[in-house]
Amino acid sequence: MFMVSLDSVADNILPAAMPYLKRVFKSKKSAIAYWEHIVSSRIYGVAIGCIITIILSNKCGRKKPLIWATVMCFVGALLSGFVIYPRTGLWVAVLGRFINGIGSGISQVIGSVMIAEIPSKESRGTVLATLTVWACVGELFGMTISLDTFFGTKLHWHYALFFPALILPIAVIFLIRAPDSPRYLMEIGDIANAKISISYYQCQDFEHYDYEDELEKLINIENGNKSFEMASIYNHLRTRFSSTVFIRPLIVATFVQSFVHLDDWMWIYYSTNVFQTVGLNSNSAMRASVYMSIPQAAISIALLFFFESFSRKLLLIIPTIFSVIFSSIAIIGLQSSTGLLSHQNMWLIMPLVATADLCVAAVASESAYTIVPELFSQKDRVLGTAFVGIIQNLFGGFLSSMLLTTLSKHGVEYVLGPFLLMNILYIIVVQKIVPETCNATFQEISTYFKTTSYFNFGFKDVLKFLQFKGLKGISKKGRFASLIIIALQIIIYLLIIHFFLTILRMFI
Repeated sequence: MFMVSLDSVADNILPAAMPYLKRVFKSKKSAIAYWEHIVSSRIYGVAIGCIITIILSNKCGRKKPLIWATVMCFVGALLSGFVIYPRTGLWVAVLGRFINGIGSGISQVIGSVMIAEIPSKESRGTVLATLTVWACVGELFGMTISLDTFFGTKLHWHYALFFPALILPIAVIFLIRAPDSPRYLMEIGDIANAKISISYYQCQDFEHYDYEDELEKLINIENGNKSFEMASIYNHLRTRFSSTVFIRPLIVATFVQSFVHLDDWMWIYYSTNVFQTVGLNSNSAMRASVYMSIPQAAISIALLFFFESFSRKLLLIIPTIFSVIFSSIAIIGLQSSTGLLSHQNMWLIMPLVATADLCVAAVASESAYTIVPELFSQKDRVLGTAFVGIIQNLFGGFLSSMLLTTLSKHGVEYVLGPFLLMNILYIIVVQKIVPETCNATFQEISTYFKTTSYFNFGFKDVLKFLQFKGLKGISKKGRFASLIIIALQIIIYLLIIHFFLTILRMFI
């Protein structure tokens, strides 16, 4: 909730902050460029935080990194409040957002992994879905406190950048009192504390707990070996990236989470600007951003009661189909000059489209953020989720750093167009390569990746390239193959967006 509150605040508070920024930077263009730094610095910080989790989780479990991350989020948010002190304060605020992002990245990965490890398989999906519920509630909260009724004024707008952090000291107290993940404790051989943890989180006896997945060739309880302790991080990465058991779910998870409902990047960060572009004044645009978040939060909460009744893939595909329809309506309206669906009426139609789009986004996001940690085996869950988070946030940082400029220079359709095409590709790929994880044990999902060859529909050559047979004794070029793989993924994502924008510019 706290993390997404800061994202939506950065969107809705911009009209109130713009007079101050234009006065300091002497031009609207420079003010917009600075605000893109404010937005993207936190996202890049999240990517760095995801990298740090690879080290922290192996040595410190789940609980301690979450406590440290929460403290970093609190400190970073407080530094963001210095934004009203030119010029040093402006860049202290950017640094604060970056530090806050690092803490958010750590908690995003470790938190989702811990939530995946705590419940039974019957309730795992519902518990993981609460991540999206709190994200939707946080978005609504951030939008609300940014209204002129609260902090959305020329005098008080900077308070909105750190106000959501006031809840974090309470979160630290709860984390200190709570036990660590039961699966992690069993993995390191701490059976006594694992019993306490299971009793705390699931209110049941250890003897009745199904921990089949925890014993999946990764845990050596008899001698208490720590299967996660390695000679070096490099050796661990080398081992995992030479295994298709890790590579396959990594590719699937990266695609599922990075490209789920791309429209969210625009609505969460810049919806107020979009509404102003189509004719609403700043106050009306800020209120429209709040109103569009209310149905999304309600739907995400309601879905919790039925989440386990639906296929995970169905909850990804159907909402994305509706998103394609809504984006098409918006693009047609922006390009039409006559009729009900025309540019003159977009001041009314665009908020309705955004509201509907965010409603389906709530459903798709709940499924995506549930699927990703479920795809990895126990020993790969933190590493895999971390790499997915790194790629997603680098991709998101790139998007957020260019979206506002693109919206201002070219129009909303130059953003929605590429997103629409990518959503169509997303539907096709998800249908073909994503396994169904609903009510499946981690052991069953891991077995699926070991035995199922689903890359034959065009990904076979890609897998052959990714599947290298160990790195010891070969060239230095081969030693860095795993890093090159991740870099290529990021470059390909960026090129796709650039290509779509270039093509659209020729026809729109």
